[in-house]
Amino acid sequence: MGDAYLGQMRLLEDTLWWERKNIAERGAQELLAAEQAAAASAGSVIQSLADYSRSLAVGPDSPLSAQDRFATAQQQFNAVSGAAIAGDANSLSSLQGYAQTYLSASRALYGSTEGYAQAYGRVQNVLGQVGGISPATLTSGFQALQRSTDNQTTVLADHLQALLNAVNSQARETQMLNAKLAVGR
Repeated sequence: MGDAYLGQMRLLEDTLWWERKNIAERGAQELLAAEQAAAASAGSVIQSLADYSRSLAVGPDSPLSAQDRFATAQQQFNAVSGAAIAGDANSLSSLQGYAQTYLSASRALYGSTEGYAQAYGRVQNVLGQVGGISPATLTSGFQALQRSTDNQTTVLADHLQALLNAVNSQARETQMLNAKLAVGR
């Protein structure tokens, strides 16, 4: 009777250990997914606020003069377009917004005159250069962005693995304690 009981206890402990391990792994995966979703959401909110801040500096609500709004929008467009032409993934993603802001500021300052036509031509020129970026350069830019994201994910995964290891260690200790208790009976 004692050996059968001890065998059942071991089987029960093994089963419980695997169940705890599976629960911890699922929890870690769910936590990782939730962290990634939260990071994406936070990134979106921050980007939205950055865009709003930029629009305050160069948009119609800015206290700057039309000349100063244009100069600021032009400076921002030049910086982003230069990086976009070089293949920077973040700049490529935001180029359209900066181009639109630059054109709006140009229209506010120059109306439909030659000054606006020059700004329009500049935007068209940049878009043409971006269209001519080699696939290798584009791929490299987006791979760099992906590596940065992967590095952040790796750090998070390492923390989650440490949590899983701690849970597994605790489960093994509990299993050994229960086995010792069963032998002592």
